Amino acid sequence: MLKIEDSVGLEGTNRVQDVRAVQQILLQLSLLAPAAFVEECLDLTVVKPVQAIKNQLLRRKTDVQKALEALSVGSDTLQVGQIRATIRAIESFQRKQMGMDNPDGTVLPNRKTHKQINKVLREKKRGTSSSASLRAATNPSSDFDLNIHQGRIQLDVRLKGQRRTKHFNIADARSYITRKYNWNAIIKLMKATYERCADIYTPSTKLSGTNSDDLLLIPDQGIAYVIELQLKHALKTQGSLDNILSSVDARPGENFLDKILKKGKHLGFLNEVSNKSVKRLEDNSKIEIPNSHDDEKLIYHFCRDIVRARHGAWSDLPGVCNIVGFRRIMDTNQVTHFNDTIAVCWLESNGKERIELNIATTEPGNKSANNQLAPQTLTLLPGYHINRQPAGRTHAGLKHMKDGSFTWVPGDTTMNFHQGKNNFKYPRNNWLTIHGFTGELKTGVPKAGMDAKDVLNLNLLLSELYLIFSKYGNDESRSCYTNLKNWAAAAPITKESSGNGKVVLAQKIGSKVHRKTIDLQKAKTWMLNTWYRKREKNRQKILDILHAITDYSDDKIASWQKVPKEVIEPFIKLEHIEKVVDIQAMHVADIRDKRLDGLGGDGFVEMLRGIYQPITHASAHKARVDELLEKLNEFPLKNVSGLQSKLKRLSINTIVDRRGVLMNTAYDAVDDIPHIEHLTVGRSSEGCQVIYDTEVFYTFWTKLLQRSVVVGQCRWYYTLIETTRFKKSSIV
Repeated sequence: MLKIEDSVGLEGTNRVQDVRAVQQILLQLSLLAPAAFVEECLDLTVVKPVQAIKNQLLRRKTDVQKALEALSVGSDTLQVGQIRATIRAIESFQRKQMGMDNPDGTVLPNRKTHKQINKVLREKKRGTSSSASLRAATNPSSDFDLNIHQGRIQLDVRLKGQRRTKHFNIADARSYITRKYNWNAIIKLMKATYERCADIYTPSTKLSGTNSDDLLLIPDQGIAYVIELQLKHALKTQGSLDNILSSVDARPGENFLDKILKKGKHLGFLNEVSNKSVKRLEDNSKIEIPNSHDDEKLIYHFCRDIVRARHGAWSDLPGVCNIVGFRRIMDTNQVTHFNDTIAVCWLESNGKERIELNIATTEPGNKSANNQLAPQTLTLLPGYHINRQPAGRTHAGLKHMKDGSFTWVPGDTTMNFHQGKNNFKYPRNNWLTIHGFTGELKTGVPKAGMDAKDVLNLNLLLSELYLIFSKYGNDESRSCYTNLKNWAAAAPITKESSGNGKVVLAQKIGSKVHRKTIDLQKAKTWMLNTWYRKREKNRQKILDILHAITDYSDDKIASWQKVPKEVIEPFIKLEHIEKVVDIQAMHVADIRDKRLDGLGGDGFVEMLRGIYQPITHASAHKARVDELLEKLNEFPLKNVSGLQSKLKRLSINTIVDRRGVLMNTAYDAVDDIPHIEHLTVGRSSEGCQVIYDTEVFYTFWTKLLQRSVVVGQCRWYYTLIETTRFKKSSIV
């Protein structure tokens, strides 16, 4: 007989001894499977499980009660999430043996369920009734069983003496759900479905960024629960058994949301715009919102917690990247600026939290005149924007229309991740089409002859090419490849002599050696005069120069702010000016370049700030570009030689673009949040997620792809968060 001192189940105290007693009875009644008993009884409640007993139990060759009595037991209580199968078994007993339409999954001492269990045990002991006949006696009108086996779910229904069986393909049902909903809606769907079946759904954080994640986020059991809820609803609304079964299809559409889950309409379920939760999913504690300059670990866990609070998908597997968009301001009538944040978050193999923050806009155009992406979680794939450049693509999403309504078009390429403001000079839009970048490839889906890994690798190959080219565009007078080739072939500029206040440089150009003499004393005098006159307005430039060529501290440099020039002069030595020459020589390919002059002026500051690409990198970059161009032959593309030729002709105004980034990047006066000021994002990119500048974007995109290749990640989960209510001094 069952003896318990406290409650067991969904609303129970769940003391270990009581749980074990109930589990043993459920096993006897064939309501709790042996494998579930091993997992939730032996593995959880026994201090030192004995593997031999587990194996004997699974082969049904041991006395369960004697085996358990021989083992020591802890005295702690168990959490509901640890005994889900046990709770389902209790519910099954209540439904089948007691005729309860809404079982509570709980056994209370000496209450109805407890007494019914003991009644069944007494009758079973006397041999007066089988479990099947008992179910018929307690619930003569209807009964059902659900069994999951090898990718299929079998439903057996008995009603008024009739019996029917229906089978469901789990993969088909799962595919329906992924086509019908975005990820935040799928997580809400699973959570609500589990709750209605007295179970608990916790979104998996073991996501690999591959299609196998579908099985984790939409478990087989979740689909079985959809079938169970559809059946229960049909039993109340349909008459004949045939009509009941025709109403059960394992496809939770709008009727399922509205009539069964009572969760309202489809579009509202897809949307997270009204979700303002700042409570952690695990313990309901408050989520603290960090500043952008806070510790990486703090920002990482904020991103993780806020995504999960907004029903987003998140992975804790090392190396797998999560992407979060923080929409800082929802403009109503004005065009928007680059004042949002796109964060990439991942764990290193040692568990160290990593975070990368990128200036972006998540709402190009303006809210009242252009369609926008609604807050939600989407699958992001490596694809091609306007079929001319590598980008991020998604093929389903909820749009916030300019009239204030929402629309959902599952097959639509809802938005792209791409660069803003400047770009390469392309042959034309969609120019990649003739080389085989059509259909599936454009939207990031495998095509004939390619799998998801190939799609990712091809996108990475081209992204890395675009990134390197963006560094060598110079002034658009020549192609990026031509500049790169010329700079890589340039002979090094060497220092022939140094002394008597002069440096002599030499370089072989063709068959002739060219020389240049730089007067260090003259250059020093020029620099002192120039910056002394401008010291009030150019403190940061002066700091940049002095930090690059001297080892003086900030305090030392600051002390020169109010002193005569004669006091400063002894501290600036000729070897410091020679360091200016050394740095300049790293940034020019031709000794005749006027920028190689030893003068630490504005042009020198631009070198220090990265406006000019160091020539010393050109040789390695040229070798890498040639390698990447050759690798294009490994993919099933059309006219690869033509593609290679066109790529070599791409050009871009790198110097102007880099100046634009430098000049337009500003910081919020209150909290140092970076944004691109003065520049707006027009309607042509409405709905997209845009990072300013080609080189900046491809730095972000290439690093993301490179990390993903290492761990085999082929897709990313992008969660867009509406942060209008966040405090001003925050990450967004």
